[in-house]
Amino acid sequence: MKLKKFIATTIREYLNEQILNYIQWGELSTTIKNDITENLIRKNEYLQSNYWNSEALRDIIDDVIIQPRFKIEHKSVDGLYNELTQIGWGISEKNVKKLINILSDGTELDPIILNNGNFFDGGHRLTAYKRLRKEMIPTIDIGFLLNFDWEKWDNDEVDFKSF
Repeated sequence: MKLKKFIATTIREYLNEQILNYIQWGELSTTIKNDITENLIRKNEYLQSNYWNSEALRDIIDDVIIQPRFKIEHKSVDGLYNELTQIGWGISEKNVKKLINILSDGTELDPIILNNGNFFDGGHRLTAYKRLRKEMIPTIDIGFLLNFDWEKWDNDEVDFKSF
């Protein structure tokens, strides 16, 4: 009987962990949604020519698409920061100092955005975490959205059910 209870508890904890490690589109802050859609528009020719701006795309995802979900993972600040410095991203000291003050007050920042496991967006947040010597920070990976065939979606040939 104890073994059954142990197995049931272990399975329940595993499932809870899996559920808690995901966030749906609707749960993301408007700032992160804007960051994501700006990057989608910038990186996808079809979206550039068929959607007016990132806000329109954000509204379509909000209103029309079955809500995609993203895995929240905690990643090493050092590893991500090394990727950031290799990209040569320009950092605004004013923005970084503002974010350091926010973090110092105990407020959580939006997750760093990844593309298939690699740094993609959130350089100011990442720099603030690095300067505060944080070791692990929350990230979300939007690689599937960047690689999604938006033209086929527009033509009702594919949907987001698998995400």
